[in-house]
Amino acid sequence: MGNAYREKKSYETSLAYFEKALQNKVKQVGQGHKDLVKLYKNISDVYYLMNNREQGDFYKIKSEEILKN
Repeated sequence: MGNAYREKKSYETSLAYFEKALQNKVKQVGQGHKDLVKLYKNISDVYYLMNNREQGDFYKIKSEEILKN
């Protein structure tokens, strides 16, 4: 759903879906699991589209940290 709303440029709604998915995935697999990378990247992309570089960078770095481990 997050991707659908991102395509419609409904960024706030998109973020809500991605963040809910992230919370659920963290409960399933725990912090730092590879399955979280895609969600962090999706959230990062939405923040960049909203011209919020600081938050975009934050989530991008989180995804990169997981990939390093």
